[in-house]
Amino acid sequence: MKHSISIKTINGVLSISDFKAQRVSKSDVIGVVLQTEAIGMVISLDQWNEIWCSDGNRKVFNKECGEAEALQTLSGLELTRNIVKQNEEDGESMTAAMRCWQYKKGNLQWYLPSLYELGTIIAYRDELNEVLEMLDADQFDEDDWGWSSSEGGSWIAWGVYFGSGNFLDYGGKCDSSVVRAVSAFSPLQRGDFSSPSENGNCSSFTEESVIEYLRQLGYTGELTKKINV
Repeated sequence: MKHSISIKTINGVLSISDFKAQRVSKSDVIGVVLQTEAIGMVISLDQWNEIWCSDGNRKVFNKECGEAEALQTLSGLELTRNIVKQNEEDGESMTAAMRCWQYKKGNLQWYLPSLYELGTIIAYRDELNEVLEMLDADQFDEDDWGWSSSEGGSWIAWGVYFGSGNFLDYGGKCDSSVVRAVSAFSPLQRGDFSSPSENGNCSSFTEESVIEYLRQLGYTGELTKKINV
């Protein structure tokens, strides 16, 4: 699947080559933009280690999902919104969802990525790490695994192992794992990956392109084509 990686700064979005040529200050960078034919997102420069929820507050916050169903939610925005609301009602001091929701860089609304979003990020891990290294930002370590906002049940949430890209649901919600915030970035017109713009067509993806992408990643599970944005 076609993709592009660029850099979001306080003054707009720049290609990697333009960023280097213009000698933009790293302090002006908000995040790294990853755009595919299906989704677009800004990836935070920072990452943290947080629990999904504390031991006494484990429950289903949104919906219990198997792997196939979890992979068909393209955005974790609403999942995170609901998790944070319940986290606050439960008196949590800090969780994975709260950490992302409270991140304020660039005045964007950041959130904990869905399993599909996190899997997409790790599919391009090496390319993203090259850009993150250039920006002196936190990189994706092959030995880590990170939380998504997708749930496997009351005790477990879905995550992705950064080394292999495998989807995991054995992580207990009270365990501390890597958290990386993302923010929505409007997709480009399908097939145009030359100059990322926030004024692109938000509905350029198709269910077929998402399914094709998952197959390219080696996913062999059943997919129902009931895509949730």
